[in-house]
Amino acid sequence: MCEFISKQSLSSTATLMALSIQKKDHESFGFGLSNALYSQQQGCYICVVGAQSPADRAGLMKYDRLMQVVVNESLSICITSF
Repeated sequence: MCEFISKQSLSSTATLMALSIQKKDHESFGFGLSNALYSQQQGCYICVVGAQSPADRAGLMKYDRLMQVVVNESLSICITSF
């Protein structure tokens, strides 16, 4: 995971991380997305993370930039965190 992300696309303060978010059938993943409203760089950014949600438990944070998504039994995502 994250092997296709170019290091040149990251700012010097960003950390590349891979997270796996697992949820129960009755749960949502617990996060919302927004397009580049917070940055000069284009992309999808996390705009909200629900408290105690699967995304919160996995370590996803507001303003993280979504870089890659893989959907299987869980949701595996690659993000940059500042």
